[in-house]
Amino acid sequence: MALNKIGNLAALSLALIFAACGGDDAGNKSVSPELPLREVSSFYELESCTLDHEGDSVFVIELNADYLCTNNNWINLTAIQSSSNYNGISSFSSSGMGLFLSSSNTIVLNSSETKLIASSSSSVAGASKNSSSSNKFSSSSLSAITSSSNTVSSSSSNSYCLIVKVTGDLGGKCSSKNVGQCAIAVSRDSSYHICKTKGWEISSKIEIDTYQWGKGEEGEIKKGNATNTYYVFRNGKWVISKKETALGLCSSINEGEVGQYEEYGVSYHICDNGNWREATVLEYDTYGWEDGKNGEVRAGSVNSANHYLFENGMWQACDYRCDESFWERLGVCTNEKNGEVVQSDSGWYFMCENEKWRRMAAIEYYTLGKECLTDGTVAYDPVAYVCDGDSFRYANVMEATLGKGCVSYTEGKEAKKKITPSVDSIYSCTKGLWVGISQETTYGTLVDERDNKTYKTVVIGSQTWMARNLNYRYEEDSNRLDSTSFCYDNDPANCNSYGRLYTWAAAMDSAGKFSANGTDCGFGKTCSPTYPVRGVCPEGWHLPTKAEFDTLLASRYDIQLVLKSTSGWNDFNNRNGNGTDAYSFSAYPAGYRDLNIYNNTTRYNVYYQVGNHAYFWSSTEIGEEQAYNMRLSVTNVGSREYDKDYKVKGFSVRCVKD
Repeated sequence: MALNKIGNLAALSLALIFAACGGDDAGNKSVSPELPLREVSSFYELESCTLDHEGDSVFVIELNADYLCTNNNWINLTAIQSSSNYNGISSFSSSGMGLFLSSSNTIVLNSSETKLIASSSSSVAGASKNSSSSNKFSSSSLSAITSSSNTVSSSSSNSYCLIVKVTGDLGGKCSSKNVGQCAIAVSRDSSYHICKTKGWEISSKIEIDTYQWGKGEEGEIKKGNATNTYYVFRNGKWVISKKETALGLCSSINEGEVGQYEEYGVSYHICDNGNWREATVLEYDTYGWEDGKNGEVRAGSVNSANHYLFENGMWQACDYRCDESFWERLGVCTNEKNGEVVQSDSGWYFMCENEKWRRMAAIEYYTLGKECLTDGTVAYDPVAYVCDGDSFRYANVMEATLGKGCVSYTEGKEAKKKITPSVDSIYSCTKGLWVGISQETTYGTLVDERDNKTYKTVVIGSQTWMARNLNYRYEEDSNRLDSTSFCYDNDPANCNSYGRLYTWAAAMDSAGKFSANGTDCGFGKTCSPTYPVRGVCPEGWHLPTKAEFDTLLASRYDIQLVLKSTSGWNDFNNRNGNGTDAYSFSAYPAGYRDLNIYNNTTRYNVYYQVGNHAYFWSSTEIGEEQAYNMRLSVTNVGSREYDKDYKVKGFSVRCVKD
């Protein structure tokens, strides 16, 4: 029987183990424990597994399986199921297995198909010495034995990752007792499986590696259950941590260690205070170097074209002193060479002065021979610099932007920065800094010949916009409520403050009074307007499309804030809701008008959100009932830039020039 062979091998191997260890009397005796070897017809004929039968092995003919009595249980040798009491490990074929028992309560099953180790102790002493593979996995509760290409590992006491050679041979039964057990089936293509309540299921490597982990702390890093891949908990889920997978964990143990990491090309990273960061050229080019002699020069380990100088107890990037031929090229500074300038290979400049070579500051070289002007003019050759007092200095960012230095010569004077073709910001030179003090807008003028109302206009980028809401009284086809205009709360004073509110049909001039481009465009129908649609706008102007609003909104990341007026907006969450009006668009929170129907017959207007929102119709519709509008909100940030809403609502209109 198979069991007899295994039992004999077990006895022999156990004897060898005790002999190797010396046993109780290693000098003279070889211990050979006697294991009863027998067979029974069925599982029910097995006697109770008691201490008297501990270690007995029996072959059950009916089940064609070998059973071992251990820890008061008969264990199928093809289905050992535990880490400590042999209660949770999947079954394996017993063909070709050898069984080794030791006093450390460890079971090792060796097979050409599968390798598994389960131990009641935290490790298996000496087991790793028998490993013939360099690919090792370690954990806090199990140690791995490797032989040939087969490895079994685990990172927890209730989860096993088994490697088998044949796809589909997942180590036996998947049941409620071993849910969470994982397997890697090795064939032409490796596949990953997890034992779930419905049986073995194919899973991704990430699912197996992070099975039953649960949530972690943001930024927490852990090694996978089944592989050497590291994972980081970020934004509510575990994702592969590429750096740690490539370089390992960064800790106090390997502080200062440099490793090569390749993602978007080769780069070098250094372990710095528990995190991998990209290493500087100096850090990776001199990694592992011992201290040199003062003044010693070496070529970089990675880039031999770089040279480093040991000075003041540390390696540092070379300066002109590393140029071997530099001193020869300088020669002797004589009166004949007075004022001569020479540049080293490292980029330093030297001037012969009073029979000595003097290293020049870069700004001194850039301005060599330049006239120091007293009007604050900023020069750009090749860097921005300005004359301050009687010498040159680098210009700061605002000076470079304005093209004017805030120096002693320009104290108290003003300079302008153009925001849009119509808007300038005004700055004053105060104690060496340009300080913004006001905004200046050059407005245009639009006179609507239909009612002689005058509107300011403003140029923003390539577009010219009305700087106030349209206030033309459109009442065509007044029996159709989707084709009229309104004052907020039906109060004419609100029209003077905020302009009128138009249904989409009125904004499109659906009655065709001024042009045919938007005729019959209203609620309940899909139209095909001809662009540009003049709509209710004055002659030479038109209702903007969604694309034209796109152009306006794309000009700045904080566009909603700069489009809003500086007054009229309510506070929100104890924060001022007004805008900066940096573009002089002056969007007021005019709210909107809606239409309510009572008992299917009575219609009346309701008004909402004055002080909180501004809505502007576009000429771009969405089907029969809705059209696009631009929306600005009291919240300043986070509100939507677009809404699609019902055409019967009353919104403001801003016209854009043809």
